[in-house]
Amino acid sequence: MARDNNQFLPYNITLDCSFAEFWRYNLIVHGEVSALGKSQNIVKHVDEVAPVGTNLPAMPATYHRPTTISIEAGAGDSLRLYIYLLPHTLPSVERIPDAEPFELVVTITQGERLCYKHRYMINQWSGDNIEIFA
Repeated sequence: MARDNNQFLPYNITLDCSFAEFWRYNLIVHGEVSALGKSQNIVKHVDEVAPVGTNLPAMPATYHRPTTISIEAGAGDSLRLYIYLLPHTLPSVERIPDAEPFELVVTITQGERLCYKHRYMINQWSGDNIEIFA
């Protein structure tokens, strides 16, 4: 028996990062939730700290990014998600080997069901582009 669009639960996306210098990255999350092959919702979350290339000496006093970011993506039966971490400021260390990758954990749930969970190691110099299908 086919489900109609109203029977799907919303997707919840959680990004966890405890890296103290996570403020050096602009975070952009884009995606699309579909149900029965039709687009239902566009996911968009933009957290821009500064334009790329700004090279701030320290985190802006007025800025605060939580360690955990939660995004509700709408109801459907599939989710296509893109996460972009774009560095706007260089790492605080000058030598590449001294800039250890930092951890970003992406978790996607739908109601009580765990759809996706992955631990990404992010290069401090280049950031990352992440593509997820759930």
